[in-house]
Order: sequence, then structure tokens, then C-alpha cells
Amino acid sequence: FFLMIRRPPRSTQSRSSAASDVYKRQVYVHTDDNVLIKVNPNTKLPRTFKRFSALMAQLITKLKIRALNSTEVLLKVIKNPITNHLPFGSLKIGTSTKARHVNIRKYIDELPKDKSVVFVVGAVSKGNPAMEVDYIDDSICVSKYSLSGAYAIAKILNALESKEGLDD
Repeated sequence: FFLMIRRPPRSTQSRSSAASDVYKRQVYVHTDDNVLIKVNPNTKLPRTFKRFSALMAQLITKLKIRALNSTEVLLKVIKNPITNHLPFGSLKIGTSTKARHVNIRKYIDELPKDKSVVFVVGAVSKGNPAMEVDYIDDSICVSKYSLSGAYAIAKILNALESKEGLDD
């Protein structure tokens, strides 16, 4: 599953820098084989499955993938448990089709502004990994229909952008 983290903006910053601070997301991928991968937001994944598979094989072998002509690490295998990498005191929200249905825009509007927020989104066709972990504070369903992980993430990000006034 995927974990996205939104950090609260600092009150002393201007609107533009506060908005960019909110969207400095951290993304983690936790695999079925219990491998935890930190994904740099600048990472562009390959479009074909063959190239993606080769990239993942290289990552598992070398434990990190660097950008070409740079020292920037794009993908890195990190130590479990995931809770060691989450902000202390953050609100952790899981998504599932079996959780209570919410209007995602209203739900995000009601989130505390002074806390980091972690969204746990399952990206599997069967099961509810976001409800099966023990560190979730709340579980929500963002649609009455089953959604792909990518579409659920898009709905969450769209609601966050709307709240911050970035959807213009």
C-alpha cells in the first residue's frame, strides 16, 4: 500500500511557500513481501511493465536507485517498521471500501490544521490492507464505488488542493 504524508504549513510563511510546504509529500510503498520503499517525489516511473520490473529488480538488488547525472536518491529500500518513518503525533487515515463513507472534501476540511496527516491507500485488488494495519487512527471510504489506488489518491490530492486554494 501507499502512504502519503501532508505536513502542516508553518504560520510564519507566506501563502505560496506554505502551500508548497504542504505539498512536499513523502510517499512510501510497503510490499506484500514486507519490503518498505521510500519514493522521492521527483521520481518518474517507467511507462512499460517490462522497464518497471527491471527497475524494481535493480532496487531490490542494490537497495537504492539514483538519478542519472546526480546524487539524488529516487527510490530507496528502508528499514521497517513504517511507524518509525511517520511524523510523531500524526493523524493516520486508512482507506477501504468497507470503511464508513465520507465526502472527502468535507472530511479534509475538518482535519486538524496543526497535525501532520498520513493517508494509507491500499493498491491491491483483494483485501483491505489499509484497515488491517494496527497504526491507523481512522478508516474512511472515499467513494461508494471500488476505485483503483491511483484514483483514490487522485481524489485525496484533489481535495487537499481544493482546501489550500490550489485548484484554480
